[in-house]
Amino acid sequence: MVSTAKTGWRGRRPLLFDRFESLELLGRGGFGEVVRALDTETGSVVALKILSRIEPAALLSFKHEFRTLADVHHPHVVRLGELFEDQGLWGFSLEYVPGTDFTSWVRDTRDDSGFDEQRLRRGIAQVARGLVGLHRIGLHSVACSTKP
Repeated sequence: MVSTAKTGWRGRRPLLFDRFESLELLGRGGFGEVVRALDTETGSVVALKILSRIEPAALLSFKHEFRTLADVHHPHVVRLGELFEDQGLWGFSLEYVPGTDFTSWVRDTRDDSGFDEQRLRRGIAQVARGLVGLHRIGLHSVACSTKP
């Protein structure tokens, strides 16, 4: 299950934002943690990004990231859902895309000595299409995670 060391949110209540059941930790980053969660209102599985540093600059950047990307619809960019706040805990839901990290995805599974060139080319092309899509709608300096 998800660690409480950084965020302190686990155990505050049975459901995150009175709506989401945490299923597993997907990753940690500069803003906080991302968990795979069950949306108990819709029955769908989503990713939930939870802010760990509740300080003004971090909260401003977190809200800016959400507002900037909330209306983006592109096949190579994850869709954002809703922004949440509950007793000082901030987070937002986003489309859950099952898979693995980019490096693992492009590794050569036959002998683990390098990369599968075809997968690497396809993955880079997908990332590039997503970044071009963001650039075309005017998002030139968005700090975001990119995955194939």
